[in-house]
Amino acid sequence: MISLALSKDVDEERIRAMQLLLSLGDRIGRELACGSTDRIMIQSVKNYVIMTSSGYKTAMNIRTKLNAKLGLIFLDIECALEALMKLMG
Repeated sequence: MISLALSKDVDEERIRAMQLLLSLGDRIGRELACGSTDRIMIQSVKNYVIMTSSGYKTAMNIRTKLNAKLGLIFLDIECALEALMKLMG
């Protein structure tokens, strides 16, 4: 299950920076002839941050523990994106 939880210190500027990172990843994928970017994953010492775009000018940012089963996380992300696309029409 995926839920929305933003820290109080996450402001609009940081959200825009994450969107820029997704856009940059997409551009790099095109430049290297790899196709569009589905997600960007950052591994820190404490956790993973996974950023993904739904294609409707919205993005999901997920933070998980390092011992998380990433395959299941990716499956949950896909299910959540499908539900989001249905809601947005």
